[in-house]
Amino acid sequence: MSDCCTLASAPRQKLSRRHNSLIILRSAIMRWFWRIRIRRERKRRSKISPVLIDDIGLTEQQAGSEATGFFWHA
Repeated sequence: MSDCCTLASAPRQKLSRRHNSLIILRSAIMRWFWRIRIRRERKRRSKISPVLIDDIGLTEQQAGSEATGFFWHA
């Protein structure tokens, strides 16, 4: 018989508390960087021409408020 069946049926090891904490920390850091990227994109898009802003159905004031919002409110 092959080893793949025995590996698949082997019990999974419980992750240590420290390992779980590192996973949670990594997830929080990734989320933080994602929000920074969204914020930069909003700021970049707020500087586009008024014709393009009108094309997506926003006023310049709405586009400005979207761009100046806190990045953690993405």
